[in-house]
Amino acid sequence: MHAAEIHHLPSIDLATKRTVCAYVRAGYPLDEIADVIGASPAATGALIRRMRREGWDLRRPRGAQHHVKVSNRFLRELYARLRTQARATGEDLSPSELGRRAGLVGASGSVDGTHVQRLLGLKPEPGRGVRAAIPLDAALALGHALGLDPHEVEAHELRPDPSAVEPPTAAAA
Repeated sequence: MHAAEIHHLPSIDLATKRTVCAYVRAGYPLDEIADVIGASPAATGALIRRMRREGWDLRRPRGAQHHVKVSNRFLRELYARLRTQARATGEDLSPSELGRRAGLVGASGSVDGTHVQRLLGLKPEPGRGVRAAIPLDAALALGHALGLDPHEVEAHELRPDPSAVEPPTAAAA
């Protein structure tokens, strides 16, 4: 599907449009969205422009772009097992020590153990509750500190849910 072809297509199915919308809203870059729908980046860009004209809400998130989120549940479970083993042998695997091993050191050179606990979902965020997902870069750092391969961490990526996207009333017809 090339950019010129997209304008000649009578319609793109609703499922593809919902997928594009979900990924755009989550902040994924154009080339990754193109890969997901099996199109070229040029065709995907043309589709996004067409969807905007059709009234789709394609606003990207504001602020720092951490588009890839990873479930922290498996990291929390692995940390709990390894911490239990470490205690049995007299080693230190506190949240602060894990943060130090992961390189999550602040500007002052110290590790905020509470921040590590929040990343792992062991402690709630103030006014938000317990995190279920964390940015990929933090997950990779914690995973490395826990002895995981990057592919094992990336396998727990939380992809956007296209079924949660409501099309504009004109585009649904």
